[in-house]
Amino acid sequence: MDSIVLIGGGGHCQSVIDVIEQENKFKIAGIVDRSELLGTIVLGYEVIGNDGDLEDLAKKYKYACICAGQIKTSSLRERLFSLAKKAGFLLPSIISPRAYISKHSSIGEGSVIMHDALINADVTVGNNCIINTKSLVEHNSVVEDNCHISTGAIINGDVCVEKGTFFGSNAVSRQGVVISEGSFIEAGRCVSGLDGKPKVAFLTTVYPTNVEFIKDFFDSLACQTYKYFDLILLNDGLEDLSVFKREYPSLNIIELPSEHNIAKNRESLIKFSIYNDYNIAVFGDIDDYFSSNRVAHSVELLKKSDIVVNDLTSFCGKTNLNEKIYSNRIVNRAAVDLDFILDKNVFGLSNTAINLDKVNIDVVDFSFELISVDWFLFSKLLLSGLKATFTGDTLTYYRQHETNTIGIGSLSADKIQRILAVKLVHYRSLLSEKSEYKDLLQQTELLHTYSLRDLNKQQLIQANNLPNLLWWELVVPEDIIK
Repeated sequence: MDSIVLIGGGGHCQSVIDVIEQENKFKIAGIVDRSELLGTIVLGYEVIGNDGDLEDLAKKYKYACICAGQIKTSSLRERLFSLAKKAGFLLPSIISPRAYISKHSSIGEGSVIMHDALINADVTVGNNCIINTKSLVEHNSVVEDNCHISTGAIINGDVCVEKGTFFGSNAVSRQGVVISEGSFIEAGRCVSGLDGKPKVAFLTTVYPTNVEFIKDFFDSLACQTYKYFDLILLNDGLEDLSVFKREYPSLNIIELPSEHNIAKNRESLIKFSIYNDYNIAVFGDIDDYFSSNRVAHSVELLKKSDIVVNDLTSFCGKTNLNEKIYSNRIVNRAAVDLDFILDKNVFGLSNTAINLDKVNIDVVDFSFELISVDWFLFSKLLLSGLKATFTGDTLTYYRQHETNTIGIGSLSADKIQRILAVKLVHYRSLLSEKSEYKDLLQQTELLHTYSLRDLNKQQLIQANNLPNLLWWELVVPEDIIK
């Protein structure tokens, strides 16, 4: 068995000794430390020299390992590594048999991988690094030379830890970030890599539906030009979500449990974002997809506005049905106020974004009976004084299919009844907010009664045979109620 000299005899050296003993590839010849420690014993091994003895020791022993620790700076480990190389030592990687290292990853010269560390696929660890006990380095990440990934730390996927960095115990990095050279990351810190950017959440609910719909959704998020967002996804019954997590590793997916109610699911998503200090929420439905600039454009507009509502293009299969639906009714960059949505809605939970710093969490309290959560939410936000801006410069592609056809275009008798039911719940929920809601409720109750008559029903259908009706919008002929 080859002998190895340990350079540095402090606390970290003791941990390395245990790894070398467990690895059982090298016999420890002794330790190099300060002159005053010559002859002392560390876990049964003698201090046999100091830095000045390295060249002589290299003539006797082929291998060395840098065992000095690293916290605030890597300078000592770098100096010792250079001295050992200059003296003629070879510096092998030291790997605990209790560590897991993917066969698709590489470990550099002189790096030490401690007990229970986990290094996943396509990871590169540079020279003279410490990957400490129970730390995790995820797929496609790079840890450059002279870094210390401390105990229990988590480096998520596609991260670059630049040289000379100390990444503290139990610290966590966001996926895809670059941690700059010589960084000192304190224990327990979450490294977002945002550097002054807002903390952005993209919110959706996933449920059992056509797999191709879900793939289109994920594809459009993976292609966003603005990458600094978390996908907060409430799982309402999809069993194989892990498949999508593996297929889209660039997306940082946070999964929430279902509340088993549509309104409460939406409430849970928004409250989670507020409680976890997100600054911006961007909404999207799992069966839609989005322009590649949607997140970037929303973030930009929210610098001056509280709410952004973007245009829609409806489609079915690979065919666009109605291009830029709202641009026929609203001027680009115009304000959208409460009066505009008293009797209809343009604010959906697939084409809006909110500055969460402006949202009073008491507004986010939805009853189980609520049907049109989006209409209610944005009515409440506008009532609270928030300002909304419409943009036609980015799009939500709104999918039309058998379970998702209410809202746009001409109406059938069944759709009219559905619209009236939604309006009744909506107006009752807002009765105490504004006097107009009482009048709207009375009108809707009356219209609902009269719409049950076949003659009036047909008149309503004919009057609403229009291409650009918005959500819950009804055209009522003046003579239909007498």
